[in-house]
Amino acid sequence: MRDAVIVEALRTPVGKRNGSLSGVHPVDLSAHVLRSLVERTGLDPALVDDVIWGCVAQVGEQTFNIARTAWLSAGLPLEVAGTTVDSQCGSSQQASNLATAMVASGVSMAGGAYLSSKSQREVYEGQLAREAAEIEAMPELERAELARIYRSKGLTPSEAETIVGRITSDKRVWLETQAREELGLDVSLFENPTREGLVAGISTLVGGAIPVAGYLLGRLLLGAVVNGFAALAIAFVVSAIFLFGIGSARSLVTGKGGVKSGLEMLTVGAAVAALTYGVGLLFRV
Repeated sequence: MRDAVIVEALRTPVGKRNGSLSGVHPVDLSAHVLRSLVERTGLDPALVDDVIWGCVAQVGEQTFNIARTAWLSAGLPLEVAGTTVDSQCGSSQQASNLATAMVASGVSMAGGAYLSSKSQREVYEGQLAREAAEIEAMPELERAELARIYRSKGLTPSEAETIVGRITSDKRVWLETQAREELGLDVSLFENPTREGLVAGISTLVGGAIPVAGYLLGRLLLGAVVNGFAALAIAFVVSAIFLFGIGSARSLVTGKGGVKSGLEMLTVGAAVAALTYGVGLLFRV
């Protein structure tokens, strides 16, 4: 899917301070919109991944995560996450932009990983096809070449001939062995393109959501009393914790020390974040 699609559009009534809606709790007002949106579209609410809700001036009854609270108040599934965005005079637009950017980033990474893996596999398949043609055209020459490879590994001529005879009795095994021994190509080294694309896309979405969630948490906790740099600092701390934790978890697979792996991941992540932030400052974005 290449485009962001607006399936349905609803909003709360427009009121004024101490007006007719002053006795309605913001959560109830928001819940009514969410419930109506689900009913109007016929969408299964269990399919929703995240609710991003624009709310200007998160003070008083609008404090905390009103997106999550309103979703639950509407009687919708407990498992769905909620994020509240406070962008002055543009919260709904910012919420849409945030969701679109995260999805676009994930899809872009997934597409890149898919094409990269697919290209590698196509190169492998092309070389395998050429090797198969050579086996069909010059079987004796290919057998002799395979026997020379095994003799170079320390086998006697008779041992090499015995092994080559068994391998070449099965054409599929012969082709795979010839490609591996002669060309250094092993099918196990080439990942499934679809799986690689999915892994890259999901990883990007999760990785991008962590600093965004940290920033939103900072804005939620600090409100309007400080500028955005304090919320950015909280986002950095949250991201650093996750980076260190993920790096430490790598030690379960690599066998390296947990602290060392965690610090390595944290250092690389911090360097990338600093570079990205610097580029943003340079181009004022």
